Amino acid sequence: MLYIIIACSLLVAACLYLVLVPFFGRGGLAAIAETETGLELKHVYESVNELEMDALMNKISADDFHSLKESYYRLAAETIKEKHEVDDDIRDALNLIRSKAGTADTGQ
Repeated sequence: MLYIIIACSLLVAACLYLVLVPFFGRGGLAAIAETETGLELKHVYESVNELEMDALMNKISADDFHSLKESYYRLAAETIKEKHEVDDDIRDALNLIRSKAGTADTGQ
Protein backbone atom coordinates (compact mmCIF):
# COMPACT_ATOMS: atom_id res chain seq x y z
CA MET A 1 0.00 0.00 0.00
CA LEU A 2 2.85 2.35 0.81
CA TYR A 3 4.34 1.74 -2.64
CA ILE A 4 1.10 2.81 -4.30
CA ILE A 5 0.99 6.04 -2.28
CA ILE A 6 4.62 6.82 -3.13
CA ALA A 7 4.06 6.02 -6.83
CA CYS A 8 0.95 8.21 -6.96
CA SER A 9 2.76 11.05 -5.18
CA LEU A 10 5.64 10.87 -7.67
CA LEU A 11 3.18 10.80 -10.55
CA VAL A 12 1.36 13.88 -9.23
CA ALA A 13 4.67 15.68 -8.66
CA ALA A 14 5.82 14.87 -12.21
CA CYS A 15 2.52 16.12 -13.66
CA LEU A 16 2.72 19.35 -11.67
CA TYR A 17 6.28 19.85 -12.81
CA LEU A 18 5.35 19.38 -16.47
CA VAL A 19 2.43 21.77 -16.15
CA LEU A 20 4.31 24.52 -14.27
CA VAL A 21 7.67 24.49 -16.12
CA PRO A 22 6.44 26.46 -19.16
CA PHE A 23 5.31 29.30 -16.91
CA PHE A 24 8.71 29.71 -15.33
CA GLY A 25 10.82 29.06 -18.42
CA ARG A 26 12.03 31.54 -21.00
CA GLY A 27 8.70 31.92 -22.76
CA GLY A 28 6.42 31.94 -19.73
CA LEU A 29 6.12 34.30 -16.81
CA ALA A 30 9.61 35.64 -17.40
CA ALA A 31 8.59 36.84 -20.86
CA ILE A 32 5.37 38.32 -19.48
CA ALA A 33 7.29 40.23 -16.82
CA GLU A 34 9.72 41.44 -19.48
CA THR A 35 6.93 42.77 -21.67
CA GLU A 36 5.19 44.47 -18.73
CA THR A 37 8.18 46.71 -18.19
CA GLY A 38 8.50 47.60 -21.84
CA LEU A 39 6.68 46.42 -24.91
CA GLU A 40 8.94 44.44 -27.17
CA LEU A 41 9.33 45.87 -30.63
CA LYS A 42 9.07 42.43 -32.18
CA HIS A 43 5.52 42.03 -30.87
CA VAL A 44 4.49 45.39 -32.27
CA TYR A 45 5.83 44.48 -35.71
CA GLU A 46 4.06 41.11 -35.56
CA SER A 47 0.81 42.86 -34.68
CA VAL A 48 1.17 45.29 -37.58
CA ASN A 49 1.88 42.38 -39.90
CA GLU A 50 -1.26 40.56 -38.73
CA LEU A 51 -3.25 43.77 -39.06
CA GLU A 52 -2.11 44.18 -42.66
CA MET A 53 -3.08 40.59 -43.41
CA ASP A 54 -6.53 41.20 -41.93
CA ALA A 55 -6.91 44.31 -44.05
CA LEU A 56 -5.87 42.45 -47.20
CA MET A 57 -8.46 39.76 -46.48
CA ASN A 58 -11.13 42.45 -45.83
CA LYS A 59 -11.65 41.34 -42.23
CA ILE A 60 -11.50 44.94 -40.97
CA SER A 61 -12.54 48.26 -42.42
CA ALA A 62 -10.07 50.73 -43.90
CA ASP A 63 -10.75 53.26 -41.12
CA ASP A 64 -10.08 50.67 -38.42
CA PHE A 65 -6.95 49.55 -40.24
CA HIS A 66 -5.49 53.06 -40.42
CA SER A 67 -6.32 53.94 -36.81
CA LEU A 68 -4.94 50.65 -35.46
CA LYS A 69 -1.83 50.88 -37.63
CA GLU A 70 -1.19 54.42 -36.40
CA SER A 71 -1.54 53.32 -32.77
CA TYR A 72 0.85 50.40 -33.34
CA TYR A 73 3.38 52.72 -34.97
CA ARG A 74 3.03 55.08 -32.00
CA LEU A 75 3.73 52.15 -29.66
CA ALA A 76 6.77 51.20 -31.71
CA ALA A 77 8.09 54.76 -31.57
CA GLU A 78 7.61 54.90 -27.79
CA THR A 79 9.37 51.55 -27.39
CA ILE A 80 12.32 52.69 -29.48
CA LYS A 81 12.51 55.94 -27.52
CA GLU A 82 12.48 54.06 -24.20
CA LYS A 83 15.26 51.76 -25.36
CA HIS A 84 17.37 54.70 -26.50
CA GLU A 85 16.84 56.42 -23.15
CA VAL A 86 18.03 53.28 -21.37
CA ASP A 87 21.03 53.13 -23.70
CA ASP A 88 21.84 56.76 -22.89
CA ASP A 89 21.58 56.03 -19.15
CA ILE A 90 23.93 53.07 -19.51
CA ARG A 91 26.35 55.13 -21.58
CA ASP A 92 26.33 57.89 -18.93
CA ALA A 93 26.96 55.37 -16.16
CA LEU A 94 29.83 53.82 -18.13
CA ASN A 95 31.38 57.22 -18.74
CA LEU A 96 31.12 58.00 -15.02
CA ILE A 97 32.80 54.71 -14.13
CA ARG A 98 35.50 55.28 -16.74
CA SER A 99 36.14 58.81 -15.51
CA LYS A 100 36.45 57.57 -11.91
CA ALA A 101 38.77 54.79 -13.04
CA GLY A 102 40.81 57.31 -15.04
CA THR A 103 41.18 59.64 -12.07
CA ALA A 104 42.09 56.71 -9.84
CA ASP A 105 44.79 55.63 -12.30
CA THR A 106 46.29 59.11 -12.64
CA GLY A 107 46.22 59.69 -8.88
CA GLN A 108 48.60 56.82 -8.17
